[in-house]
Amino acid sequence: MLGYAGNCAADSECTARPEGYCEGGINMPCECNYPCRRDEECQAGEICECLSGVCMPATCTTDADCNGAFCAQYALTNVCRWGFACQTPSDECASRGDCDQQQAQQCSLTDGHRTCGPSCPPPPP
Repeated sequence: MLGYAGNCAADSECTARPEGYCEGGINMPCECNYPCRRDEECQAGEICECLSGVCMPATCTTDADCNGAFCAQYALTNVCRWGFACQTPSDECASRGDCDQQQAQQCSLTDGHRTCGPSCPPPPP
């Protein structure tokens, strides 16, 4: 396990819902995770990111929620997770590609708009 003490140490401890698994990251606590398939399986303020099967924070669910802007992904600051929010005119980036890759930056949401900031470490192979 890469993480440190959290609410689990093994997959067998994650039984609150089907297919539970214990996961942690570098400097992140180990926690039980449960894959999602539909937004309804997530808590309020979250949507199911279909490719990963993970519930992620979201202030929008479709572009229609954004008054002419896009509902787009952003990196959560200082953690290796993603969220979704409406793009704004004050966004400084739209994706990681707009940020300095030599400085390992990612496009994060800060004070309601996207800015380039430190990236989380990549997952181990």
